[in-house]
Amino acid sequence: MTITFSSTITIVPTTTSTIVSTTSLTTIATTPSTVLTTSSTIVSTTSLTTVTTKTTVRDLSYEESRYSNGRRPIAIAVADVNHDNVSDVFISYIDKFYIEITFHGSNGTILSRKKHHNNAAAVSIALGDINDDNKLDIVTLNVHYGSCSVGISFNTDDGSFTIPREHRYYWNDLKSVAVVDFDGDNNLDVAIVSAADIGYGNGRIYLLRNTGGDYLACCTTYDVGRSPSSIAVDNAKVYGGLSIVVTNNGARTVTFFRYYGIDRDLYFRHSDHLVHSPSSVGIADLNNDGHLDIVITFSDYHLVGVLLNDCRGYFFPLVTYITDGWSKSVMIADLNGDYKNDIITGSFDVNTISVLLNIGNGTFLPRKTYRVSKTPQVIAIIDANNDNKPDIIYANEHSDYVGILLHC
Repeated sequence: MTITFSSTITIVPTTTSTIVSTTSLTTIATTPSTVLTTSSTIVSTTSLTTVTTKTTVRDLSYEESRYSNGRRPIAIAVADVNHDNVSDVFISYIDKFYIEITFHGSNGTILSRKKHHNNAAAVSIALGDINDDNKLDIVTLNVHYGSCSVGISFNTDDGSFTIPREHRYYWNDLKSVAVVDFDGDNNLDVAIVSAADIGYGNGRIYLLRNTGGDYLACCTTYDVGRSPSSIAVDNAKVYGGLSIVVTNNGARTVTFFRYYGIDRDLYFRHSDHLVHSPSSVGIADLNNDGHLDIVITFSDYHLVGVLLNDCRGYFFPLVTYITDGWSKSVMIADLNGDYKNDIITGSFDVNTISVLLNIGNGTFLPRKTYRVSKTPQVIAIIDANNDNKPDIIYANEHSDYVGILLHC
């Protein structure tokens, strides 16, 4: 199925004019405009031309599937960790000290599962090759009965991992983690969000630099607003380009950092954009202009917001689109294969996933709604059955299974 819609553009060409001697109100038949004169009427020798353009957007169809797992999943990460060209799934749980790894087969079946002992409950998971051995490692934010740590579990072979190496600092209430090479030394670094450090009212982000090997140096810190909840990063390292975005729910702002590092120096300049109750964030080029744009979800509104980059270091005013529910999870991906990034949001008050298809100029069609069995509090993109079509995986912290919307 395709969706075709039209937009009308009125083109006013360059015209020449003739002076006609008269004293009257004259209506020009070729256009809907009128000219009022007292001594003459200006009659255009050309008329307005209307051009209608059509844009076609490929539609989507999904069917829900699900598989049982542990109770109360809280975080999901997806990647091929055993080099079989099939996506695998990492799930952590609120009250479990392990991460469950599900290995998929090429036809979508589950080949095996294993529990990776994490020594703590992980509230956020990221995957990346930390020690530069061409194997994806696990980076987690961990909670230890009132204290917090960053853990790294190294991939030993085809999906087996070491006991996590823990990094501790004066962190409190860690929220989100991301991996990216910030300083251009070809080693993946780690960025984390802390909601409220001990002795500080506002939250902070910490950049843990990877100096090579298996150890992270702590820390370069930047203040952000109150109650930060989500982080998105980009690896481009373009001088002056968007690099880090953090949502600050308590401060009602989005803080974005631009990279100004020189010779592997870390230096970021940040500024705030006023946004009410932001809950999660993603960054991607939405209008194919080569500049990163920002997508934001809200905890108090059934909306998703888009901040388009004006290519001069700022953003155009926020444009919002209606979704089905309050959201704290967003993904950006080309779902329908038209080389345009679409928006996917989960919900924590209704059993639906909202999809907004990209028209191509940074604007989006009205949402498409897909019903699921539980509220999709956490979502991720996966090719679960190896058909080269992006599927949507979701989890709910009050359920005992993980759901997948399979792309038909």
